[in-house]
Amino acid sequence: MSRQIKYLQLTKPELTYEVRIRADEPKDTVEDLRKQIVKLATKFPAEDILDSCYEITEDTIGIRHTLAKTAINLDSLKEDPQQKGLLERTHTYLNHVYHRLNRIPPTETVEQLSLVKETQEFYREQWSKLQEILASLGRNDQASRVDTIVDDTKITCEASVDTQPAPCNLAHNVKVSCDRLTSDISKIKYDGKSCVRSFIARVEEFRIAKDITGGKMLKLATEIFSENAHHWYCSVKETIVSWSGLLELLKEDFDIVDYDYRMLSEIRNRSQGPSEAITIYLAIIHGMFTKLSKKLSEQEQLEIFLHNIRPCYSSVLATFSSVTSIANLRSLCKNYEQIKARSDDFKEPPTVSSNTLAPEYAYQANKDAKTSSNHTNQRPISNRPYGVAAVRNDVFCYRCRVNTHTMRQCTAERTIKCFRCGLKDYRTPECPKCNPKIKQNCCNDKYDISDWNNWLSTIRRFFSTYKVATILNTKPTNDPRPYIKISIGNIPNLSLFGLLDSGSAVTILGRGTHVPLTKFGLNLFTDEKINVTAAGGERLASLGYILLPVVFENITHVLKAYVIPAIGSGLILENDLPTEIIFLPRDAYAESLGHLSGIFDKVQAALWHSHQKNSMRYNTRRKQLEFNTGDIIWKRCYLQSDKDAYFSKKLAPKYQKCRIKAKRSSLVYILEDMCGRDLGAWHVKDFKPHKS
Repeated sequence: MSRQIKYLQLTKPELTYEVRIRADEPKDTVEDLRKQIVKLATKFPAEDILDSCYEITEDTIGIRHTLAKTAINLDSLKEDPQQKGLLERTHTYLNHVYHRLNRIPPTETVEQLSLVKETQEFYREQWSKLQEILASLGRNDQASRVDTIVDDTKITCEASVDTQPAPCNLAHNVKVSCDRLTSDISKIKYDGKSCVRSFIARVEEFRIAKDITGGKMLKLATEIFSENAHHWYCSVKETIVSWSGLLELLKEDFDIVDYDYRMLSEIRNRSQGPSEAITIYLAIIHGMFTKLSKKLSEQEQLEIFLHNIRPCYSSVLATFSSVTSIANLRSLCKNYEQIKARSDDFKEPPTVSSNTLAPEYAYQANKDAKTSSNHTNQRPISNRPYGVAAVRNDVFCYRCRVNTHTMRQCTAERTIKCFRCGLKDYRTPECPKCNPKIKQNCCNDKYDISDWNNWLSTIRRFFSTYKVATILNTKPTNDPRPYIKISIGNIPNLSLFGLLDSGSAVTILGRGTHVPLTKFGLNLFTDEKINVTAAGGERLASLGYILLPVVFENITHVLKAYVIPAIGSGLILENDLPTEIIFLPRDAYAESLGHLSGIFDKVQAALWHSHQKNSMRYNTRRKQLEFNTGDIIWKRCYLQSDKDAYFSKKLAPKYQKCRIKAKRSSLVYILEDMCGRDLGAWHVKDFKPHKS
């Protein structure tokens, strides 16, 4: 009869053990461990697990800790055997210890053998006490008659004369592979499609890390291979006698023929990424070097590294005569990264605030000094030349033209004049003498009516002047296509009807039209002959070409016309005629476009009348806003937020109620608040009238 374990009655150390021997990672809390073991116990019963993943000493200490708890429980049960919950928990603890003792592997030293024997004796004592309590209650555990742990008679290992321990077996159960090992190795799969060298490197790292022998790996080979690789393994497993032989045969059958050549090409093309640290890049390339069958020398590896690292390291490497090793390269580049990280984290000195403990030691910027050359965010210096007047700091008044006082100190009348030439009623940007190219605004009261008339005459001439040809729609008979009548040079009574919109790329003379032209002295040139394709697909050859002096609207144009007698039409005009020949409009309704000039005149006259009527009322762009001394106005506020004073400009008023104290000009006023405090000089653009 099996020893049943009620896992929900175990504490955290026992639950951690039960989860770990089932090849799973234990959770942190007891509640999570109980949920975990409930799922694992159904898949892996305690009787099926014959090996422990713990060391003998560690496992024995855990068993003795559990037995210590059972001893306390048994003492309590002797006084009161009716504690059913405590009795079941104690029984579960001893069943847990029973299975745990049977999983202890054979010991290798006398000390471990002695420790295991003492633990077994301790277990037997606790088990006997539990049987006595069950007998007093009229119950008996039938499992004790069938399942027993190893007793002293089965221990045959004794110390020899030279005190060297001999191997011995403490359990007669057959040893099997650890379930945790089976679970871990099942994660390493090879299907025959990926890189075989990467798989061999990964599986060897796993074997060395887990301290697994080659024979054990060979037995688990069927768990490693899948798909095509599994078919291959089934065909060769009878010929394989060792794990190393299996890896060699696997590499021979699945390796790429030109793997080293292609891998070396990838190494040379693998450069360092923008945010990739030098240590990570060197480690990755080193891993790629290990995949090669023939190991490269350190100098060859160093040459590849020097070509593929980021260009930012060149300034550091240039200060050294030569880099002799990869370790030296790593040290130099890593030092550069550390210095760059410190420079990127540099912060300017903080400004003095109300929370500063020692403001006398804070940095004080020199406002008069030039910007330091080590400031990285300075603006580029402009190369624009400046006049002497732009940089002169002498005392001068542009209004009075004297150097006894400045413009701010001037007490003369604030009249508008050009400060450059002295022209009255004009400011410098609007002065016609200082700015010859400036255009007068028609909305201005200084408007010249002659300029307006000249502009109207130009527009009228543009809309009323046309070169319109007479389009003939009835020539020849029953032909709806448009024709135009043109004259040839100064030859009297010689006109031709040219076909328009034919789609022809060249001008063509057909149907013997060239014969009368040659009689009047026009030459037929034969140095250039072409072949044209008619609408039906026929290929027609030309005899040459004639330069036609076409007269249209009293203007003579020379057209190059090719002579093709096979064409039925007398004259076919090409699509791309010279731009100076105007055959528009081509639609009948467009003949009335000449009436647009009259319509345009009437519209312009109405617009001008409306402008004169409304300019004084709605032209607010040039309307001057003037105030008198003592007027109440609203002044725009220019406030800044203050963190230390807990003040936000978003919550401040946008305008302040003020009074005009003095008028310095039509644009500048001296203001004071409603309490009489002087606010200084302000521009009229910041004012709004107060409705009082």
